[in-house]
Amino acid sequence: MLRLWPERLTAGVYAHAGRLYRARGRKVADWTSTVPAANLEDGLERLLGAYVPRAGASLELIVSDESARLIALPWQNDIVNRQQREAYARACFTHAGFVLGDDWAVAACYRHFGGVGLGLAMPKSVVSSVRERLTQRRIQLRSIMPASAWAYWRADAVRGSRTAVLLCEHRRLSAMLFDGKTCVGFHIHPIGAGLNDAVLRVKAAVEATLPSISLVQFWSAAQSDEQASVIQDAFPAPRFEALQSLEQR
Repeated sequence: MLRLWPERLTAGVYAHAGRLYRARGRKVADWTSTVPAANLEDGLERLLGAYVPRAGASLELIVSDESARLIALPWQNDIVNRQQREAYARACFTHAGFVLGDDWAVAACYRHFGGVGLGLAMPKSVVSSVRERLTQRRIQLRSIMPASAWAYWRADAVRGSRTAVLLCEHRRLSAMLFDGKTCVGFHIHPIGAGLNDAVLRVKAAVEATLPSISLVQFWSAAQSDEQASVIQDAFPAPRFEALQSLEQR
């Protein structure tokens, strides 16, 4: 008897675009629009309306950073379990002026011992709404995380290199900095006066945190060659890589 394994899907839903992939990076649905999606659920529905997975499929969902709140977490030796990490992340959010109530789901992670961690928070109502919509289609939600958190775990930083991973979305430019495999900095800058202005601010932050970058990786939710050119001109590192798909990493 032929046994069909449940589909494992990965989706990215951003302000102006959405993409859905099966295993091995095969794209099965996408959408783009000059008018942003009304919300995360609307962007997800556009994908699932274009592709019907087999019952029992599971989905990893990457969402815009604008759907969440993120913050860098300096290393703390005395924080050893999940509850302590969550409490620490909440304290860091509060210190930064973001007071999060019980209606926010908060998580914290560290990629490497001694490195800079990442705290993230999402409204529980959004997570519940996404899970409910997927359940109605008999799809299991494996994980949901902002684009920066996804890239944080999957950055191709290598020993001996100094890597800057830059992510560009509708209204923000983020930079993650790695000395070898260890994250040493995380910066978020709004794109208010335009990309060029945000790039100058990010460049100043990068140079202050980790000078002499050897590799720059850049991803744009809009998959824009023009944006990639702006970043490459601003960061003349020995190696530059324009990442065409965050979801396939």
